[in-house]
Amino acid sequence: MKKALLEVLVVVVLLVSFPLPVWADRGENAVTVFGQEFTLGPGERLSEDLVVFGGRVYLQRKSLVEGDIVLMGSEARIEGEVRGSVVSFGGVLELTDSAVIHGDLTVLGHLRRHPKARIKGNETIGLGNAPTLKFPRVLGEQLKGVPQDKSGVERAAHRWDMWRWFLRFIRRIGVTILLLFLVALVVSFFPTHVDRVAHVLRHSALLSFGVGLLTLILIAVLVPLLAILCIGLPLAFGLILGVLLAGLLGWAAAGKVVGNQLFQTMGTNGGGPLGEVLVGSLLLALPSWIPYVGSLLSLLIIAWGIGAVVLTRFGTSLELVLLKGGGHELPQTLGEKEN
Repeated sequence: MKKALLEVLVVVVLLVSFPLPVWADRGENAVTVFGQEFTLGPGERLSEDLVVFGGRVYLQRKSLVEGDIVLMGSEARIEGEVRGSVVSFGGVLELTDSAVIHGDLTVLGHLRRHPKARIKGNETIGLGNAPTLKFPRVLGEQLKGVPQDKSGVERAAHRWDMWRWFLRFIRRIGVTILLLFLVALVVSFFPTHVDRVAHVLRHSALLSFGVGLLTLILIAVLVPLLAILCIGLPLAFGLILGVLLAGLLGWAAAGKVVGNQLFQTMGTNGGGPLGEVLVGSLLLALPSWIPYVGSLLSLLIIAWGIGAVVLTRFGTSLELVLLKGGGHELPQTLGEKEN
């Protein structure tokens, strides 16, 4: 059962630990752009469809897109020719005097169209500036050569700032809930490991922090070096995975220390070990919401926890700490081996 849980934790940690970067993907039938600038120069041709999320598009004169163009919350300036249709949801679309669209034009956002721009298909223009649709990306800095409506841009930027703050708030809540779920799994299936790590955190805090900091520095140096060598890639991956799991176990143990201290001060049991870990982990996670300072505090907590995990060999032994001459009393339950 514990082995199966560990496998699940590994998969979950991997899924949530590698964020999706800003990228452009060329598939068989479409070029998909996320948050980047896409430019097609004079004489250049794109034979596929173009799909852009929160980016900027500049099709220069005498450029050609043979497929369709779909813009989601993006800024686009079209001076060239589009053989297919153009759809724009939110953002800003400008058609210059040399723009030619052979298919349909659908705009649910802001459109700047030169009178000489040619649309050979049907036209659907609606929702004006579409304030509710601009949330993916509206930039204050306009594309070069696009006339600037400063008041409209400022309003759009303000709406985007509010929406971005809301998305960050929701994301942080989601990450915190996921963290609490993971530490709950750890303490439920590996309670003795968490107790041992928490014991070291409580009685050897400075030693744990020092070891953890050195561990993180060592990993930061080794992983890039191993990644350069093809034969070192599996080892680099293993080190990253080990640090992630160690950080999760260390966070659960740190949460137990904080939660236990809190409930002792309040004179309650706090719902047992699980309640202590959940409340303590939540209290440790809240400072991470503070801009700039929060990231540093989280890093210090992670270093503290990882150090104790290293000293206890992932919570399996207290021998290294005892050899250091800690001098603290060892609870009998921690000295017992798990079956």
